[in-house]
Amino acid sequence: MAKRGGFNSAFQRRFCVLADTTLYYFKAEKDPEPTGRIDLNSYTLGNAEDERGFAFKLTPNGKGDPADSKHKNRTWILQAETRESLVSWAEAI
Repeated sequence: MAKRGGFNSAFQRRFCVLADTTLYYFKAEKDPEPTGRIDLNSYTLGNAEDERGFAFKLTPNGKGDPADSKHKNRTWILQAETRESLVSWAEAI
Protein backbone atom coordinates (compact mmCIF):
# COMPACT_ATOMS: atom_id res chain seq x y z
CA MET A 1 0.00 0.00 0.00
CA ALA A 2 1.08 3.62 -0.32
CA LYS A 3 0.27 6.66 1.78
CA ARG A 4 0.33 10.31 0.91
CA GLY A 5 3.04 12.06 2.89
CA GLY A 6 2.23 14.70 5.47
CA PHE A 7 4.78 17.18 4.14
CA ASN A 8 5.53 15.64 0.76
CA SER A 9 2.32 15.24 -1.23
CA ALA A 10 3.68 12.29 -3.22
CA PHE A 11 2.55 8.77 -2.40
CA GLN A 12 5.13 6.77 -0.47
CA ARG A 13 5.09 2.98 -0.54
CA ARG A 14 4.64 1.49 2.94
CA PHE A 15 4.26 -2.00 4.36
CA CYS A 16 1.09 -1.98 6.47
CA VAL A 17 -0.11 -4.25 9.27
CA LEU A 18 -3.58 -4.11 10.78
CA ALA A 19 -3.71 -5.20 14.43
CA ASP A 20 -7.10 -4.83 16.11
CA THR A 21 -8.01 -1.17 15.52
CA THR A 22 -4.51 0.10 14.79
CA LEU A 23 -2.90 0.35 11.36
CA TYR A 24 0.89 0.23 11.65
CA TYR A 25 3.03 1.28 8.71
CA PHE A 26 6.67 0.50 8.04
CA LYS A 27 9.12 1.87 5.46
CA ALA A 28 10.22 -1.70 4.68
CA GLU A 29 8.69 -5.11 5.33
CA LYS A 30 11.64 -6.19 7.49
CA ASP A 31 11.80 -3.07 9.67
CA PRO A 32 11.63 -4.11 13.34
CA GLU A 33 9.65 -1.04 14.43
CA PRO A 34 6.84 0.79 12.64
CA THR A 35 7.42 4.23 11.19
CA GLY A 36 4.02 5.24 12.53
CA ARG A 37 0.54 4.15 13.51
CA ILE A 38 -3.04 5.17 12.87
CA ASP A 39 -5.63 4.57 15.61
CA LEU A 40 -8.60 3.62 13.44
CA ASN A 41 -11.05 4.45 16.26
CA SER A 42 -10.11 8.09 15.59
CA TYR A 43 -11.01 8.02 11.89
CA THR A 44 -13.89 7.41 9.52
CA LEU A 45 -13.23 5.49 6.30
CA GLY A 46 -14.30 7.24 3.10
CA ASN A 47 -13.80 7.44 -0.63
CA ALA A 48 -10.97 9.53 -2.02
CA GLU A 49 -12.72 10.58 -5.23
CA ASP A 50 -10.14 13.24 -6.06
CA GLU A 51 -7.30 10.71 -6.13
CA ARG A 52 -6.22 8.49 -9.01
CA GLY A 53 -5.92 4.75 -8.60
CA PHE A 54 -7.37 2.69 -5.78
CA ALA A 55 -7.32 5.29 -3.00
CA PHE A 56 -9.36 5.78 0.16
CA LYS A 57 -9.18 8.27 2.99
CA LEU A 58 -9.34 8.23 6.76
CA THR A 59 -10.93 11.42 8.13
CA PRO A 60 -10.69 12.42 11.83
CA ASN A 61 -13.89 11.79 13.79
CA GLY A 62 -12.90 13.30 17.17
CA LYS A 63 -12.87 9.93 18.94
CA GLY A 64 -10.17 7.43 19.77
CA ASP A 65 -6.77 7.49 21.44
CA PRO A 66 -5.83 10.98 22.72
CA ALA A 67 -2.22 9.77 23.04
CA ASP A 68 -2.09 9.83 19.23
CA SER A 69 -2.44 13.61 19.22
CA LYS A 70 0.45 14.11 16.77
CA HIS A 71 -1.87 13.32 13.85
CA LYS A 72 -5.30 13.86 15.40
CA ASN A 73 -6.45 16.38 12.76
CA ARG A 74 -4.78 14.78 9.76
CA THR A 75 -6.74 13.21 6.92
CA TRP A 76 -4.87 10.16 5.69
CA ILE A 77 -4.93 9.23 2.00
CA LEU A 78 -3.98 5.62 1.35
CA GLN A 79 -3.68 3.86 -1.98
CA ALA A 80 -3.96 0.13 -2.60
CA GLU A 81 -2.17 -1.55 -5.51
CA THR A 82 -5.28 -3.21 -6.95
CA ARG A 83 -9.05 -2.93 -6.71
CA GLU A 84 -9.16 -6.28 -4.91
CA SER A 85 -6.62 -5.03 -2.38
CA LEU A 86 -8.64 -1.84 -1.87
CA VAL A 87 -11.79 -3.86 -1.14
CA SER A 88 -9.88 -6.14 1.27
CA TRP A 89 -8.39 -3.20 3.20
CA ALA A 90 -11.72 -1.35 3.33
CA GLU A 91 -13.53 -4.44 4.65
CA ALA A 92 -10.82 -5.08 7.25
CA ILE A 93 -10.77 -1.49 8.47
